[in-house]
Amino acid sequence: MGHAFAIVAPNTDTGKTQVVAALFHHLQRQKRSSAVMKPVQTGASKNINGEWLAEDLAACYARANQPTPPIPGDHVPYVFAPPCSPHLAAQKAQTPIDISYIAECFQRLRSKYDMVLLETAGGILSPLSETETMADMIGALGIPAVLLLPNTLGAISQTLSAVESLSHRAIPIAGIIVKEGDQQQDALNVEISKDNMRYIHSTTKLPLLGHMGYTPRPEELPHTYASECKTIIERLYAYDD
Repeated sequence: MGHAFAIVAPNTDTGKTQVVAALFHHLQRQKRSSAVMKPVQTGASKNINGEWLAEDLAACYARANQPTPPIPGDHVPYVFAPPCSPHLAAQKAQTPIDISYIAECFQRLRSKYDMVLLETAGGILSPLSETETMADMIGALGIPAVLLLPNTLGAISQTLSAVESLSHRAIPIAGIIVKEGDQQQDALNVEISKDNMRYIHSTTKLPLLGHMGYTPRPEELPHTYASECKTIIERLYAYDD
């Protein structure tokens, strides 16, 4: 059975897709058998042939110079047009999200690939239905989480809340990846960023898997932080929960 990790974040628009795309790029460069899964994609569109386009998955495969897998399918079991929470998008489409079906798709991918990076939608507790969340899905899949820390003001509370939510469900956390935002790098913001990392590490004792800075062009991330990507990949392969 191959390795698999859920890449999670405290909230939406934190750079998860950028980080997953960068890691997938380097997995492919290393000729490692790997895949990206996005269990639920909202805000999707269709091309002129009526075929779904899942922006996040497409970005990951484009950065790795790989063709995007068919959608919907095992890589993206659920795809919805409205750019909203998964539970609301599912309601509007009258298509309930079934975690057991996501698990079936996931297991097929895991049986084929040595590494599966699963990117969640939104934050840890983004709802899939009236009773289930992204955290419940990760728990059902039985895989560890990698927590993306958006290193901005407010990161401490958001990250500790995410850690508490995962721990409450007995979901192991492989470690933290720090991702810098586009905030102005004045003396105070630099101090805030450093203190975020210090406080979160001292409180959670979670290992730091890697640290990626801000790049105005997301496609440059795999190249600008190539050494960090390689280090993160090595640490993920070495992880044993």
